Amino acid sequence: FETGLAYNLPILSPLDDDSRFTKEVPELAGLKVLDANPKVIEALRAAGSLLASQTISHQYPHCWRCKKPVSFRSTPQWFVTLDESAPGAAAARGAPAGADGGTLRARSLAAIDQVRWVPRWGRERIHGMIESRPDWCVSRQRSWGVPITIFFCRKCGEWHYTKAAQEKIFALFSKMGADAWYDLSEKELMPEGAKCLKCGGEDFRKETDILDVWFDSGCSFAAVCEVRGDLPDRPDMYLEGSDQHRGWFHSSLLVSMANRGRAPYLEVLTHGYVVDGSGKKMSKSLGNTIDPDDIIKKYGADILRLWVSAENYQDDIRISNQIMDMLAKAYFNFRNTARFILGNLYDFDPRKDALGPDKMDRLDRYVLHQLTALTDKIKAAYASYEFHAIYQSVNKFVVFLSSLYHDVIKDRLYTFKADSPERRATQTVMREVLTTLTSLMAPILSFTAEEIWSRLEPDASVFLTDFPQSDPSRLIPTEAAEFERFLDLRAIINKSLEEARNTKAIGSGLEAELDVTASGEEYRILAAQDNLAELLIVSAVRLTEDPEGTPLTAKVTPSHHPKCPRCWVRHPEVVGDGVCPKCQKALS
Repeated sequence: FETGLAYNLPILSPLDDDSRFTKEVPELAGLKVLDANPKVIEALRAAGSLLASQTISHQYPHCWRCKKPVSFRSTPQWFVTLDESAPGAAAARGAPAGADGGTLRARSLAAIDQVRWVPRWGRERIHGMIESRPDWCVSRQRSWGVPITIFFCRKCGEWHYTKAAQEKIFALFSKMGADAWYDLSEKELMPEGAKCLKCGGEDFRKETDILDVWFDSGCSFAAVCEVRGDLPDRPDMYLEGSDQHRGWFHSSLLVSMANRGRAPYLEVLTHGYVVDGSGKKMSKSLGNTIDPDDIIKKYGADILRLWVSAENYQDDIRISNQIMDMLAKAYFNFRNTARFILGNLYDFDPRKDALGPDKMDRLDRYVLHQLTALTDKIKAAYASYEFHAIYQSVNKFVVFLSSLYHDVIKDRLYTFKADSPERRATQTVMREVLTTLTSLMAPILSFTAEEIWSRLEPDASVFLTDFPQSDPSRLIPTEAAEFERFLDLRAIINKSLEEARNTKAIGSGLEAELDVTASGEEYRILAAQDNLAELLIVSAVRLTEDPEGTPLTAKVTPSHHPKCPRCWVRHPEVVGDGVCPKCQKALS
């Protein structure tokens, strides 16, 4: 076909609408094209023009509905041309500077770089498709759809399109919908006194072709955003699966560039598809489908929402009962952390009991530092749509809270005087942790977040609050780095405690006393801690500096001192039914 165009050969398409040969081929006139194949062979043989003939099996297109073979012919169609310059086409409201003129293809390729593509490879995918695609055939031969509103002169065959005709059709469609094209006659659709611009004829027929449905969806930015006063005149984002680079994203870009001179969207986000736990496409015949309702009944809606956020949606997303069980464990870690904190805020009023960082110890300040850094990281992840990073970061922080912070602070929460500075400082941190995490996780764990918020602020909703603003003054990078070095040393000491537990030398850590020997920087870091025994959760620590510079050692000794019945710490001053000095102070 393209070779014929290159050499100006006439277009020959001797088939009618019933796929029968026309009188242009007298020998075959009236025969269906596939029925005529044997006669074509005979005619070639009779003319001495047949080089060879044989039967082969090959793939041949069939109608998806009736399963009959398809025949091909050249017919008039409507196209959107991509490579002809159209001066003035982009002179529309909001068109970017320099968008006017040039081909539709060139302007569309330039507009792609003004859009944020998430993930970034989406830009390369659609750029390649626009760059190499042919002109867009927008007409379809269907019995119903959005019509191509063109008339043809019955006298000369010229197509007729005028502003007056389109304004009348617009008015009729606004009132009756697109069915007006089918329900009304040509005379009712045409403006009064319309005449053919070529021959002056007054008798017209309607075009019977409809628009490609991708043209319909490609106009959605205009049909939705531009007609509603409460919306911007173009969407912030188009969000769909990766197949839409050749579909909705593609057609919307061409329609908007041709008619508005700008991309129809500011951002385009692409996601993968849900597959089973081994990466196979879900299919009822394979029996590997999972019903979301079943997940909700078993785990709750929030765990389904957590799964969506925890997976990297840019790739195909796996789901299985094993994956859901793992996420359920992470969810209950978060929920139990919230329960623990709420249970220890029963007597805390942030308006009068909260303390500033200057009244806190190193551990509390470190937690606030971590929380501030986490807030910045999560807000950045939301802004870049990296939801799986949110799940990973929050889960890591919750594990830190439950495995270290909450273990260490139990003593001051349960045994210190109720309004002591140490307890109030820790409650301040805990409330700040819970309000921040709940607010940050509300878009994902929506039901759980609202449930937690109803305990924190009974008359408010978490969804009517702003995201937390991080306080840079809480960032203590130097002190935090030193405390993290202490945590590394703590992990070494804990190995000695674990070995003592394994050999049954001690039960809990509070049954032990530690003799720790360190030198240089290690000694300085250990000595700088506010309460080493509390941080290591033992009854006593004796720290000795080794001038020889030998590595850190920790000797575990079972404590033979009496056990305080109130805090369970073993202390030499516990006498009879009495308590340790710390508990005496709290009770006084």
